[in-house]
Amino acid sequence: MSSVPSVPTLPGVVFEHAPTAVVTVVNRVERPREVLYGDARGQIGNGDRTSWGFAAVRLDRRLPHLVLENRRGGGIISTDASEGVARGQRLRLGQPFDATFALHCPQGYEHDARQLLTPDVVAVVLEYGWSFDLEVVDDWLLVHVRRPVSALDPATRQRLTTLVGLLGGTVGSWARWCDPRQPGSPDLAAEGRRLRPVSSWRWLLRLGVVAGAMLSLGVLWEVLT
Repeated sequence: MSSVPSVPTLPGVVFEHAPTAVVTVVNRVERPREVLYGDARGQIGNGDRTSWGFAAVRLDRRLPHLVLENRRGGGIISTDASEGVARGQRLRLGQPFDATFALHCPQGYEHDARQLLTPDVVAVVLEYGWSFDLEVVDDWLLVHVRRPVSALDPATRQRLTTLVGLLGGTVGSWARWCDPRQPGSPDLAAEGRRLRPVSSWRWLLRLGVVAGAMLSLGVLWEVLT
């Protein structure tokens, strides 16, 4: 990801699939913790060039990779993007959360996700983040917005800053989390750092199944006609 020198390289499912995106910081807050509000423009994956906005909150430590994918279509992460995530990483927290977000976490980290997404955090996300995507990755909390921050209407911008402000006052407790897979170490185990993608052979297998089904239908049609 290319950006101005003062902008850190941001991780996650959006930025890591947009390595040439140009990032502009609209506002930077240093205290009580670092928060960036910015605009980005570039190509995400194999899609068209697009513009989007984000808020990035610096955390106190590296945490398991969590993606809160907006199911209402208001965020930058499309529903189809979840097809690139291997199965067994979807965690349901119950209604009304599951109607608004699809939560993805690394397999084996379900209990940890529940420890981090406490009822007060979920309540804030549902009240103010219902049209955004959220992501916890490395030592960042990212809020992805479909439109650039500089182009948001006043109501949406206020909702974004309120969400970030409330979560920023809550995530300090996340510093106490420790990975039981790394006893005696403040680090995060490798299997928790990123969601597992669907491997290429699985995509080829799916393609082969579809092609085989189409071929079978063609043979059946020949027999019937």
